Amino acid sequence: MPEHDDPALVPELLVSDLDRSLNFWCVLCGFTVRYRRAVERFAYIALGSAHVMLEQIGLGRNWVSAPLQAPLGAHNRPITSALSSAGIELFMAPERKWYRSATVR
Repeated sequence: MPEHDDPALVPELLVSDLDRSLNFWCVLCGFTVRYRRAVERFAYIALGSAHVMLEQIGLGRNWVSAPLQAPLGAHNRPITSALSSAGIELFMAPERKWYRSATVR
C-alpha cells in the first residue's frame, strides 16, 4: 500500500494563542504550515498524513457549541450518552487527567 499525505480526517482545534500553538506544533513537533489566514488567526498545518487546523478563540468564525471553560475538550457527556444509547462501547471510558507540562516559549 503506497504512502501518501492525504488525511482521512482533519480536526480543527480552537487555541488561546495561535503563535504559541504554532511554536509548539511546528518548532517542537515538526509540523509545517500549509496555509494560514493571518487576519482570522487560522493555520492549517501538516506532518505527513497528520493534518490539523488551528484557530484562535474569539477571532474569525469559531465553532463554539457551549461555553468555553477550562479544561477545553472535557464537555463530552452528550456524545458519550448518545454512543451508549446506540449500544456502542468505548474502548476506554472518558476520564479527566491532569498532567504536568513544560512551558513552551
